[in-house]
Amino acid sequence: MKFTPLLALTALVVAAPAAFAASTTDISVTGTITPAACTPTIAGGGNFDLGNISAADLKQDEETIRRKRSSFSVACEGPVRFALKTTDEKLGTATDSADPEFDFGLGMNGAEKIGRYNLVLSENIVDGVADRVFIVSSDDGLTWQSGGSTLVQEVFNYQVGNRIIGLTTGSVIDGPSAITNLSANIHLDVRIAPAKELTLTDDVQIDGASVIEVKYL
Repeated sequence: MKFTPLLALTALVVAAPAAFAASTTDISVTGTITPAACTPTIAGGGNFDLGNISAADLKQDEETIRRKRSSFSVACEGPVRFALKTTDEKLGTATDSADPEFDFGLGMNGAEKIGRYNLVLSENIVDGVADRVFIVSSDDGLTWQSGGSTLVQEVFNYQVGNRIIGLTTGSVIDGPSAITNLSANIHLDVRIAPAKELTLTDDVQIDGASVIEVKYL
C-alpha cells in the first residue's frame, strides 16, 4: 500500500505600497492525519499464475484468452473514506486494442509485446452489505459519477488521467462512503498476442505487474 500524504505548502505575498514594501511573507502548512489505516489484500499474494501454456495452444491469428479470479479485500482499523487507484508497472508493453486506456502490459519478448490484461472488481460487500454502488472520479477525487456499465461492477485499471474508484452507500456526488471492511472478487482477463506476432523458439516469460494503492480522501 502506498500512502499519499495530504501536505501542502502555500506562500502568501502581501501587497503593499512600493515605498512601504513588506519584508516578510507567510507560509501556511496544512494536512490531515487519518486516525485509521487500511490494508489491501489479494488472495495468494496477488500472484495470478497462468502456468505453462504450450505455444501450440496459442491462436495463430487472434488473441488467446485466459481468465483468472481471486478475492480482494480492504481492511481498515475504523471507518475510512478511501478510493482505489492502480498503476501499471509494465507501462507501454500492452498490445494494441480498441480501448488501450483499460489495458495493462504483460512485458516484452525482445521487441515484441506479449499481450495485455485488465482487471474488474465485482460482487462487493461493504461492511456486511452486498453490492454497493461503484463510483469513479477522473480528477483525483474532486468530482464523482456512477461507474462502469453496471453499478456493482467496475473496470479497475485505467491508464488516462487521475482516475480512482470508490464505493458509496449514499449519494454519488458526496463521494465514497466511510468503510471499515470491503471484500470483492477481482477478475483478471488476459489476452496473449497472436502466435504469428511472437517469436516462439524459446520460452516466453509472461511478466505483468501492477500496484493497487489505497488513497485516503
